[in-house]
Amino acid sequence: MTDSGGMEPSGEDEYGPPRVRNGRLLFTYRDEFARRVSVTGEFNGWNPSLGQFSRGEGGMWRLDIAAPAPGRYRYKLLVDDTKYIQDPTHTASEPGPFGGYDSVLTID
Repeated sequence: MTDSGGMEPSGEDEYGPPRVRNGRLLFTYRDEFARRVSVTGEFNGWNPSLGQFSRGEGGMWRLDIAAPAPGRYRYKLLVDDTKYIQDPTHTASEPGPFGGYDSVLTID
């Protein structure tokens, strides 16, 4: 782990669905044109400032946070502070209470 609480990149950190490892929840997203990416969901009070991704090479964005308690959580990605989207790396979703669909993450 790095001093900032993030994980050093490894082969397991490549683009893919959210996953828990060593008590940390890792999200990845790819968008070469985005200026900012956040995750907002039930596990962070729908507060995008608590889920700011870091940009890497080739438009790869990643976020590493403390894994929430086991449970089922709805969430969305927020791109450039204006566009809420489903997580394209994760197929589990359900209709959201405000229209559209929310991604759904289950942590065992």
